Order: sequence, then structure tokens, then C-alpha cells
Amino acid sequence: MNKFQRHMLLFFFVCSLVISAFNSVSASESDLVADSWNTKAPMNQARASLGAVVVDGKIYAIGGYKAWNRSTDNAVGTNEVYDPATNSWTILAPMPTPRWGFAIVAWQGKIYCMGGSSFDEQGQSVSLRVNEIYDIATNSWTTKEMPLELSLVGQVVNEQIFVMPLIGDALYRYDPVSDEWTTKTPMSLWDGSVNRLVAVDGKLIVIFNCAVKAPEMSNSLDPMVKAVMIYDPQTDTWSERRGTDTFYGSDFFAVGATTGLYAPQKIYLINATETIVYDLKSDTWSTAKTMPPERYSFAMVVLDDVLYIIGGYEVSESQPNLMIILSSTEQYVPPGHLGVIPATPSPSATIPAEPEPFLYGITIAAIGLTIGAIVLIVLFCCFNKRKPKN
Repeated sequence: MNKFQRHMLLFFFVCSLVISAFNSVSASESDLVADSWNTKAPMNQARASLGAVVVDGKIYAIGGYKAWNRSTDNAVGTNEVYDPATNSWTILAPMPTPRWGFAIVAWQGKIYCMGGSSFDEQGQSVSLRVNEIYDIATNSWTTKEMPLELSLVGQVVNEQIFVMPLIGDALYRYDPVSDEWTTKTPMSLWDGSVNRLVAVDGKLIVIFNCAVKAPEMSNSLDPMVKAVMIYDPQTDTWSERRGTDTFYGSDFFAVGATTGLYAPQKIYLINATETIVYDLKSDTWSTAKTMPPERYSFAMVVLDDVLYIIGGYEVSESQPNLMIILSSTEQYVPPGHLGVIPATPSPSATIPAEPEPFLYGITIAAIGLTIGAIVLIVLFCCFNKRKPKN
């Protein structure tokens, strides 16, 4: 082997190392395994019954309680943001009124935290008449009063904010510009159970557990079965879909929907022991992989069609009456997920206008080295072809 050949082999070796490094960075950032649970970085503050929402590709976790001891200081206003790109949580300005069980929605760069509960000095649970708005750009809060004094759930549908009581059939629309509340048509079917909301295709989907069988339901359901109601904001009307008898009707469940962009459009119901999937288009139910650690009163959000379970509490095995408050974050990649997040804008994330400098530099270097290697191969072939034979 002559000097030129040795140099060329060394060059190829360096090229392979650089390209391998680039590929490994890309894989660690984007590869997702369908129907799998993954443990991510924990929050800085352990808490349950917190609120969570997605804004511009990041997850904001706000409020909750750090202990269930009927003390005035068990509620927290902790505000943290999770960045999936770095798998890290960052503390932000706290919510002025510590509480749990509030409606949380994101609208035009701001996060609205409405209603909720806390304990008074006598240890009694009290509902709060407060609407606090977090401005992400300025990391600051604004406080407003509201006519409702309830624990609430909320969703944004067609750029409109809708709110329902956690337990109740009323429906309200909130206008953040005028700070006005409008009463809408109440849900046509409700049996006194806990509501969960999700927005799909411009409709408000309400899923609740039937603690008592409702005789007026068009389909025959057993007790403790989820029922599905659909609200159309354009017509201010409700319609009914069938529930399922395969999901235990615990109050401690969360609901989230995939968009169909990176994973099939489905609605996911998750509690401590079950993951149930509802297909709104076909009105059918199925099951998926159960969350590994049993937990209750957690928050759930969907980002790029990936589900995140945040906080909550678990029950001590040695002391069944002891609640262990959690800071952990679990990620669930639903069945049928593409496995990567394509470089196209999604409903829950914004793509940077320019690539990250580090990855951009590696990409250019890898392309340049590859082109250089091809040129050297051509030159080497020409050199050997012209070399006289002995």
C-alpha cells in the first residue's frame, strides 16, 4: 500500500466517524417506538392534580397540590416548562393563586388558568373565583375575576375557549379579548359524573363516567361506563356517541387526542391500570399498552401526537392510606406513530425558521466529506488506470 492509498483510507475512516456521529444525534433526537412507554426527566416540584398545556412545542405544568393534608399550604402555584428537545424542566414565574382542579387552556401565546380549588384555614375545601393569565413572552401573570366559582375543565375549539364544571352539565364560552362569559346550551346527557374534555376536528368532545346508569341514554350501558358527547360550536348543539364497558369508571382518568398528522387520529383514555382508545370516525373502542407505574390525579397532554403523563400520586404498598406525590414524566408513543417528527409544522409545535447551528454544522460537514470522498475515489481510479504495468 503506497502513501496515497494510506491517506485515502484514513480519510474514509474519518468520514465514517463523522457521518455515524451525525446519524446517532439524529436518531436520539427523533426516533420513537410505537406503542411504547418511556420515562423522561422529572419535574422540579412533585405535585398532583396539576394543570398542563402545550404551547409552541413545549409543555407547561402549573399548580396542583404537594400533599393531601387539608392544610392551606398544600396547594402550589409552581410553574414549569418542559422542552422535549433537551428533556429538561425549567422553573418559571409561579401562578399567583396556588390551587388545583382548574381549567387550563392556551390562547395566542398566553395560558389561562380558570377556577380551581384549595383549602381554607379550617381545612375545608373551597372553590375559587379566579382567572389568572400567564404571558409566556414576559414570564408574568395577570389576575381577573370570573363569575364561576368551581373546579373546571376547558378546551380551545376554533380559537374559542370553552369551559365546563368538573362535575356538571353546564357549558360556557369565554372571550379573552372582552373578558366576557357566555352561557351555551348545556350538555343534553349527564348523570352526575366527572367530565373530561378534548377538541377534535372543530368539535368539543366530552367523555364522562356513568356512576349511575342513565335511563334516557339511547344505548344500554352498564354502571361505571364512559359516555361520549359531542358539542358543535357552530350550531350550539349536542350529539351522543356510545360509551364502552371495557374501561373502569374511575374519576382519576385523563383524556387526550392525536391529530392524525404523525399518528392515526384517536382519543386516548388513560387511568392507573388501563389505556383505552376511541376512534371517533368509526365509533369503535380498542385497547393499548398500559402505563407502567400506577398513578392517579396526573396531567396529560399531547405533543406531536405523542402523549405525556405528568405528576400525580401513587399509593404506598406498605401504607395503603399514604399518597406518594410524584414529579415523574412518562411519555407514550401511540400505535401507528411514524417514529419520527417530520420537518413540517404541526398543531402543537412550531418549527424554527433556521436549523440548530450544531446540527446544521454537522450536516454540512457530513455532506462535504462525502463529496470529497467521491472525488478522491474518482481520482484514485484514474491514477491506477494511468499507472504503467510492470
